[in-house]
Amino acid sequence: MNLIERFIRLPVTVTVGVLLVMIFGAVGLMQLPVQLTPNVDRPVITVTTTWFGASPQEMVREVAEEQEEVLKSVSGLREMSSTNMEGRTELRLEFAVGVDKEAALNEVRDKLRQVPDYPPEVDEPVIEAIDPDDLAFIAWFILRQAEPPGTSGPPREGYNGDIATLGDFLEDEVQPVLERAEGIERIRIFGGRERELQVRVDMQALAARGLTLRQLISRLQDENADITAGTISQGKTETSIRVIGQYDDPDEVMNTVIAYSDDGAPIYVSDVAEVILDFKKEIAFVRSMGEPVIAIAAQREVGANALQAMANLKRQLQEVNELVLKPTNWGLELEQVYDQTIYIWDALYQARNNLLVGAVLAAAVLFVTLRSVGATTVVLVAVPVSVMGTFLGLWLFDRNINVISMAGMTFAVGMGIDNAIVVLENIFRHREMGKDRIRAAVDGTKEVWGAIVAATLTNVVVFLPMVFIQAEAGQLFRDIAVALTISFFFYLFVAPTVIPMLTTWFIRRMPAGLREQQTAEAEQTRLAQLTRPVGRIGTWISAQFYNFVIWMSRGVIRRVALVLGLIVVSAVGSLWLMPPLDYLPPGNQNLIFGVLLPPPGYSRDEFRTMAYQVEGFLRPWWEVGPRPDDSEEVLAEKRQRLAEMQRQWRQAVDQHVIPALEQQIQQIRDAVAAGYMSETEAQGALAYMEGTLMGLRYAPPPPPIENFFFVNFNNMAFMGASTSHENAALTGSLTFLMQSSIQGIPGTMGFFQQEPIFRTDRFGGGLTINVVAPREEQVVQAALLMQGVLKELFEVNAQPQPQNFNIGRPELQIDADRVRAAAARVSTEDIRTAAAVAVDGRVVGDYRYQGRAVDLTVLSSVPRHQMDIEMLRDVPLATLNGQVVPLSQVANFIMTSAPQEIRRIEEQPAVSLNIQLPPGMTIQEADNAVQARVAELQRSGAIPPEVRVLPTGSANKLIEFRDAFIPGFILAAVVTYLLMASLFESFLYPFVIILSVPFATLGGFVGLAILHALVPSVKLDVLTMLGFVILVGTIVNMPILIVHQSLNNLAEGMDRARAIAHATQTRVRPIFMSVTTSVAGMAPLVVFGGAGSELYRGLGAVIVGGLLLSTFLTLFLTPTLLSLMLDLMDVIRRLFGRGPTPRPGGHLDVPHEHTEAERRRHAAPVTARTQIEPA
Repeated sequence: MNLIERFIRLPVTVTVGVLLVMIFGAVGLMQLPVQLTPNVDRPVITVTTTWFGASPQEMVREVAEEQEEVLKSVSGLREMSSTNMEGRTELRLEFAVGVDKEAALNEVRDKLRQVPDYPPEVDEPVIEAIDPDDLAFIAWFILRQAEPPGTSGPPREGYNGDIATLGDFLEDEVQPVLERAEGIERIRIFGGRERELQVRVDMQALAARGLTLRQLISRLQDENADITAGTISQGKTETSIRVIGQYDDPDEVMNTVIAYSDDGAPIYVSDVAEVILDFKKEIAFVRSMGEPVIAIAAQREVGANALQAMANLKRQLQEVNELVLKPTNWGLELEQVYDQTIYIWDALYQARNNLLVGAVLAAAVLFVTLRSVGATTVVLVAVPVSVMGTFLGLWLFDRNINVISMAGMTFAVGMGIDNAIVVLENIFRHREMGKDRIRAAVDGTKEVWGAIVAATLTNVVVFLPMVFIQAEAGQLFRDIAVALTISFFFYLFVAPTVIPMLTTWFIRRMPAGLREQQTAEAEQTRLAQLTRPVGRIGTWISAQFYNFVIWMSRGVIRRVALVLGLIVVSAVGSLWLMPPLDYLPPGNQNLIFGVLLPPPGYSRDEFRTMAYQVEGFLRPWWEVGPRPDDSEEVLAEKRQRLAEMQRQWRQAVDQHVIPALEQQIQQIRDAVAAGYMSETEAQGALAYMEGTLMGLRYAPPPPPIENFFFVNFNNMAFMGASTSHENAALTGSLTFLMQSSIQGIPGTMGFFQQEPIFRTDRFGGGLTINVVAPREEQVVQAALLMQGVLKELFEVNAQPQPQNFNIGRPELQIDADRVRAAAARVSTEDIRTAAAVAVDGRVVGDYRYQGRAVDLTVLSSVPRHQMDIEMLRDVPLATLNGQVVPLSQVANFIMTSAPQEIRRIEEQPAVSLNIQLPPGMTIQEADNAVQARVAELQRSGAIPPEVRVLPTGSANKLIEFRDAFIPGFILAAVVTYLLMASLFESFLYPFVIILSVPFATLGGFVGLAILHALVPSVKLDVLTMLGFVILVGTIVNMPILIVHQSLNNLAEGMDRARAIAHATQTRVRPIFMSVTTSVAGMAPLVVFGGAGSELYRGLGAVIVGGLLLSTFLTLFLTPTLLSLMLDLMDVIRRLFGRGPTPRPGGHLDVPHEHTEAERRRHAAPVTARTQIEPA
C-alpha cells in the first residue's frame, strides 16, 4: 500500500491532521504581531548633541567636525551626514544592510570617547539606533486646556496658565506613565519649556563693585559641587565621607560669596543679582485648532503588535487623564489626535475582505466549471486549511501579519487551489476509464503528483534569489515570499492527502463539469441539465485545440512561423509597453503634512502671526465639522455651510486655477513648437503640470478638517491636517486647501503632501538630490543652479534642506578689539562671557529641583525679550584697573548674515533639494531628466568637477534595487529552468516550458497599463515588479501539465502528434479551470481600492494580466514547440547516427497499470465531430 492509498484509507487520521493545522493556525493567528507593513531593517545610528544658544557655525566647528573625524572610520559605515542648527547637531550614520546594530552602537560609543573635550556648556551626546528621517509615530496626543484652572477644585501649585511651562511636569509625571504601555518604545514631547534657576545679574552693580562675570561664574561653579573625601575606618566598619555643596535651594545661591571688598566685607550674589526659578527661552511652540498646546508622540517598538500596543497606550492615556491630570485641577486634558492603527485596521479589513471575496469568486467559478456542489466543496477545503496553516507558519518563522503578507495569502487562494483542481480532474478522468473509486483516486493522484511537485517547487524557488536582495524593497519582498511559500506547501500537502480522500468517500457521482462523454439527461442531475451548455462549450474548445495541434504537426514551416511570431510579438510588446520605474507607492494615509519656508531670521512673534493667518483661513473648515454634542439643527446648519464652501472652492478652481494651468501648459507647447524649447526640456514640466491639472479636475471638494496643528521649532515651521475617518478617502483634497492657506504670507513658500506609508528620506518621498562640494560657496552656487534646473524641468519650486541656504539670517558679530581690550585690561573671554550673559544667558551648572537636575543659568537682569543691540553695546565691563567700560569700547559690532542651518555630507558642505512628483510621473522619469541636465552642465563647466550632484532617497534606492533585481530576476528564471531540468531529466523539455515566461511578461504589462489608465496612481514600482517574479514560477505550471502528460502518452506508446494533441486536449479543461479560479481569487486585489490597496493593486494587475494572456498563448506555443523540438532531436540523432528520440524518462514519470478502457481511450481520444486525424 503506497502513501497516497494509505491517506485514502485512513480518513480519520487525515481529518485529525487537518483539524490540528486549523487549531494551531488559530493559535498562531492570535499570537502574531499585527502592523501595517513588514519590518524593514534600516541600520541607522543618530548622535544628537545639544549646546544651548550655540550658533550653527559653532556647532560645526566645536562638535560636528570633531565627531565626524573620529566616526568616519567606523566599520560598515555607508554614509555620514550631519544637520547643524542653533544649539543642536544631529549626526546621522547610515550603515550597510546586515550590519549588527549593537556592535555598531558600541563602536560609535567607543569612537566618541576619542573626541577631545567639548566646550563646557555642551551636553553629553545622545546615541540612538533610530533614523531621524523616518520616525514612525503611531500616535499623537495634545495637552490642551479643556476648562479654566480651578473649575473642579483648588488647583495644585506649579501652573501659571501657560501650557508651554508644563514641559518638566510632562517629563516627570506623564511620560513615564505612557511609556509603561507594552509595545511602546518611547514618548517624545514637543512644545514644552524646561525649568531653569536663573541668576539675573545687575551688570551695573556687578561692575561697580569691580567684579567680572567670570568671577561670579567661577564662584558659582566652585560652590555648586559635592565632593567625596574618602573613607574613615572605625573599628570593623568604614565610613564614607562626602562634602555636600550642590545647590538645592535658591537661598543657597543668593548667599554665595563672590569676593570680599577692600574693607573685608563679603560680597554676596544677592548684592548683585536676584535668583528666580523660571523657564528657558522659548525655542518652539505648538498650536492645534487655534489653541496653544503641547504635542506628545508615541513610537512603537520594532516588531511589536501595533494594534495591541495602541490598545495598551490608550489604557495608559486614560490613567494619565484620571490619575495624573485630573487631581491637579488645572483643567487640562490629554487628547489623542492621530491613531495610525485606524489606517492599519482599514488596510487589514480591506485585505481580509479581498481574501474572502476572492475565495467566494473562486468558489463561484469552480461551481460554474465543475457544476457540482460536492466537487466545489472538496476543492475549497484546501483554502481554509492553507490559510490557517500559513498563519501557523508565519508564527513559527517569527513573522507578522501586515497588508503585504495578507495580499500574499490572497494571491495564494487563486494559485494554490490549482493543485486541488488538477488532482480532482485527473481522479475523475481515471474513473471514466472504468476504475473503482479508490484505484482511480490512487492512480489519478500518482499520475499528476510529479507535475504538482514540479509546479509547487517552481512557484517557491523563484523567491530564493529575491531573499538575497538586502535593499529596503527586498526586505518588503520577504513577507509576501514567506506567506506565498508557506501557502503553496500547505496546498501541496492538501492535494495528495485531503483531496483524494474526500473525493473517494464523499463524491460518488462524477461532476458534470468533468464529464468528457455527456450522458443522457436522465442520468444527470437537474443542475447538470441546466449547465449542459457550459460543458458543451468546454468540450468544443478542447476538441478545437486537439485539431489545432494535429494540424500544426503536419508542417514544419507553420510551426516555426508560429513559434517565432509569438516570441517576437511578446518581446516587442513588452518593450513597447514597459513603463518607467517608480520606487514605492506613496500611500493614502489620513494626514496632509506641509513644511513652510519663510524668510530667514523670522522671530517667534512673526511665526505666531503666520500661524494666526493660516488658522484664520482654515478655521471655517474645521468649524463645520460635526461634534458629538451637536444637535440636529446645528448639524444641518453645518452641512449647509460646508456645501456652500465646497461649491465656492470648486468654482474658484474651475474658473481660476485650472485655466491658469492650461495656459501655462499651452505656453510650453508653443515654445516647443517654435523651437525655443526642446521636447526633452519640456517633458518634465508638462508631465508635472498635466498631472497636477488632472488631480485638480477630478479632485473632490475638501472635506471638513477634524484636526489641525501648526508647529514652530527654531527657524522652521510645519503644519498638518486630517479629516474624519468617514472622509479619509478625501484627504488628498486637503492638499490644495492647505496650499491656499499660506497664500499672502510675504516671502513664504509651502510644500505639502499626503503622508506616505514609506518615508524614504526626510522629505517623505519624491525626487531628492544632494549637492556636495568642498567649499560652502561652491555648494550655494551649484544648489542655486540646480534649483533653477528643477524649476525649468518641472515648473515647481524645489524644497531645500537647509532652508534659505543662500540667504543667511541677520547676525551681529562682536569682534573683540584686542588692542583696546588690552589697554582697558579686559580679556576676550570677559567680552564673550558678557555677550552670552546679556543675550541668552550662560549655563554654569546644575540645580536640584524636586529631585531632578535643571540648568543653573547666569543671565542679565534685563529681560531677554527687551534686550536690543543698543543695550548690548552699553553692557558694562569691570576692568582690572578698577574702571567700568561699555562693551562697545573694547569690541567692534559688525552686522552681517549667517546660515541658520548647515548640512554636511561626508565632512563636506551640502544642500539637499526635493520635489514632490505628480500622480502621472515616476521617479525614474524625473531622475533621468535631472541627470541628463546635470551631465550637460558638467560638460559645459557650469558645474565644476569637484561639485557632486547625486541622487538620494527614493532615486538612489531605486537604482540600488534595479541593479539587484534584474540579476535576481534572471537568476530566478535560470533556477526554475534547472529545477525543471532535474525533474524531467532533460534540458529540452524545460526549455519548451520556460518560453512561456515572455508571454506572461507581456500580459503583466498589458494588465498594468489597463489599471494605470483607470487608476493613474498605480505605477510600475518595486512591489509591482514582484508580480513578474511570481509569474515566472506560476505561469510554467500550465506548460508543465501539457509536457508532462505528453511524455506520459508517449511512454504508453501513442504516436507523437496524437500524444501531444491528446495531452493538450485533456489539460485544457483543468488549465482553464485553474486560471479562471486564480483570476477570480485575485480580482478583488485589483478591482477594489481602499486603505493599503496601493501596495498590491499593481502587483495583482501584473499577475492577472500575465495569467490571462500567457494561458491563451501558451496553449498554442507549448504543444507546437514541443513537437518541433522532438522533431529536431530526431534530425540531430539521425545526423549523428544515434537513431530516433528515445522514450522519455525522468523523475516525473509514474508508471501505472492501464485498464482496457484506458487503452481504448488512448487509441481514440474524446469524440468531436470536427476532430482531425493525423495524416
